[in-house]
Amino acid sequence: MKKLSFKMFLFAVLIISLNSCDEPLGYNAGPLSLSGNVPSEVIDYLDINFPDYQQRKTKEEDICNDTLVYEAELENGSGPDINVYFKANGSYWFTGFEIAYDSLPVAVKVGIEALDASYIVDQSDIERWEITADSIVYKIEVRSLVDDADVIFALDGTVLCVSNDNDDDDNGDDDDNGASDLPAVVVDFINQEYGSYRIESVETEDVCDDKRYYEVELEDGVGPDLELYFSLDWALQFVMTEINRSDLSDEVKAVIASDYAGYELESDDVYRLDWTDGSVMFEVELESDKGKDLEVIFYADGSIFCEED
Repeated sequence: MKKLSFKMFLFAVLIISLNSCDEPLGYNAGPLSLSGNVPSEVIDYLDINFPDYQQRKTKEEDICNDTLVYEAELENGSGPDINVYFKANGSYWFTGFEIAYDSLPVAVKVGIEALDASYIVDQSDIERWEITADSIVYKIEVRSLVDDADVIFALDGTVLCVSNDNDDDDNGDDDDNGASDLPAVVVDFINQEYGSYRIESVETEDVCDDKRYYEVELEDGVGPDLELYFSLDWALQFVMTEINRSDLSDEVKAVIASDYAGYELESDDVYRLDWTDGSVMFEVELESDKGKDLEVIFYADGSIFCEED
């Protein structure tokens, strides 16, 4: 199949968009700047409609290079993540579901094949967007050595728009950076050991309020996410993996039942920590109806490594 130069492809898509009287996704907030403070309407909607999900982060997202929205990333344990999109005024717009490449319609796969050969599909970043009950589109992230882009496809494989994917504005993260800020030796290590994963974010993180690490978040499509924790001189310390509550050690379950009887275990906020020395820990979030929530890290034998509000 003859490949279409990505630059020519992008130019053609922009020309089509500029000459169309309809917005590709039926809504355009215009080239405005969001306030940086997530509207209370967004938080309320997520609390009511997605109570079982952990709100990983909420950030500003530019769709089709001219529509700024709020994107809330939600996680539900080891299940597939979802992204919920809100208009600039805080009203709900649509939900995006992470899917596998094999779940794409054949027409969309054909459309992907028409892209320039220098671009590859990031199979860990494919979403099915349900704009309305009758309007389904697919967001595909493509990557090259020089830049990344999000391509929005209609069900029939038509390209609706293309947007650069390098300038999102995160809110709520601590010193959030990208893969470009990682030392080359760390990038090589991740590519070798976690080649199927995409680097989602790099930030500094306090553990137990007294130990600071570099946290590298990795995503793998519909599979469980990973977080790699490095010392400040970039030596790997441990790997944190989302798990189901049933995967906690029996000793940890027993301690939670006996010592934290007034708390409820958040099922979508349970992690296993595999340290490089072979030891295993578990991190859980415990909620109390008295308003005092706790994050507790346990050794596998049920003893407590640390506890923080």
